[in-house]
Amino acid sequence: MAQSIKKKYNLNINGVLSFDGGKPIISIEDRGDFDLATLLMDFDNREVKLSVSFDEEYGDVDEEIDVDPETGEVI
Repeated sequence: MAQSIKKKYNLNINGVLSFDGGKPIISIEDRGDFDLATLLMDFDNREVKLSVSFDEEYGDVDEEIDVDPETGEVI
């Protein structure tokens, strides 16, 4: 049976993304601002999978929210 060794690089960041003259900056609460390009240097010239997401709040929890029952989409 063939065996292999893998070394996995992973970067997880929770913060606010902004752009300063086209330069991506990530602001992390209680840590400050970081140049995203610098944080990603270990991934340079590598095949990567990149995922970016954010949560959007929908007003007060007491408000009525309409949801499409078929798709689950907030209307």
